[in-house]
Amino acid sequence: MHCPYCGKPVDDGIPYCPWCGGGLREYTSSPIPSAVFDGEPVTPSNDIPQEQTIARPASVRSQRASSPQPVPTRTRRSTPRYTDDPDNNGGGRLLMGLVVAAAAIGLAFLVWTKGCSRLTPAPVEPVVPDEQQEPPVEPPQEEPQAEPEQQEEEAPETDVLPRATLAEYSWEELSAISAKLEAAANRDEALALARSYNLVDDHGIPTGATKPITLSDGSTLEVFVADVFHDDLATGGKAGLTFLSWNLPLSHRMNAEDVNAGGWRDSEMRQWLSTTGLSLLPEDLRAAIRPVAKRTNNTGNSHDPASVTTTEDSLWIPSVTEVAGSIGWTWTSDADNSGGYNSVLNAEGSQYALFRVANVETDGPNAALSLRGDLHSDWWLRTPSASVTSNFRYVTEDGNPCGFGGASNERGVCMGFCL
Repeated sequence: MHCPYCGKPVDDGIPYCPWCGGGLREYTSSPIPSAVFDGEPVTPSNDIPQEQTIARPASVRSQRASSPQPVPTRTRRSTPRYTDDPDNNGGGRLLMGLVVAAAAIGLAFLVWTKGCSRLTPAPVEPVVPDEQQEPPVEPPQEEPQAEPEQQEEEAPETDVLPRATLAEYSWEELSAISAKLEAAANRDEALALARSYNLVDDHGIPTGATKPITLSDGSTLEVFVADVFHDDLATGGKAGLTFLSWNLPLSHRMNAEDVNAGGWRDSEMRQWLSTTGLSLLPEDLRAAIRPVAKRTNNTGNSHDPASVTTTEDSLWIPSVTEVAGSIGWTWTSDADNSGGYNSVLNAEGSQYALFRVANVETDGPNAALSLRGDLHSDWWLRTPSASVTSNFRYVTEDGNPCGFGGASNERGVCMGFCL
């Protein structure tokens, strides 16, 4: 059956509608409780029996028919009670489930997007079709480095261009030329090389051309090539070029006193040249000078050739035989030992080519030895007088190499050096 008040289906035999509370029997006249109009459904109290048929005496039934029964008191629930009615609470449950599911999906999506925002996706290389892909570029292959020795062999040789005269060469260039001459197999080969640089003539004789040197004291020293492949280097072999002074801007004494003991080796002149004299030269020339081995009578008064020994010198002055050649003098004061004296002098070296071709001899003046200076025109030789203890040999003003005098005298300095 259906409730006559709310239209809901109800069981037969129950006195009140469980949905609206209206009486369902002929002896009840209770209307729908006012609580129904408040919008809140009211359920019957638990003390109201349901689905029970109560047998009552006829008197009771007649009494109830004559007077209406009051509606029992019902307990209001704070939360609506849902049933399986598809027209009522079943649709509400479905809607609520959809809402909860949608909320859960939204929350999951929000959490996922928040987490993904903290990630940086790896870059994806664009796919290029095979026909558009460029071939991989291979790194350039480095050429193997040659060994240092091989590099030196293959490096081009830097050569000095020939100049017209000696003065046009720098000291660095002359040093390079001298190194080539030093490496020559013999003197003839060295002279041929020197000829190609215009340092000697077609006969292998130095040209006599000069090269000026400005000294640190402001004076000018003129030098010339005296010979090629002549002097012995202190380290062995022959020096390529030997230079001597053409003029005499410098002067000095051989010793402070008139003594020749110790010869050139112990002389004041040698000490002065190795210090003050060397410091007067320009730096580029000092760097190019090669020390040589010089042989001299380093005893003094002696007729024994064993008195001749070797010194190592960067700057020096010539010996008597280097300018005048072989000596054959007769010492009237000690004729018996003249041969011994001559042998001592002749052991001090050999004559330079430029003096030889100038016919310099020991018995007269020669213009090739006539050097001019500001203060003195005669100049010292490093040779001690073998027959006495006080003198050294020197070249006179007119170019005669037979002079001799006290060691304390100041005379010109014919400076010599080798490259």
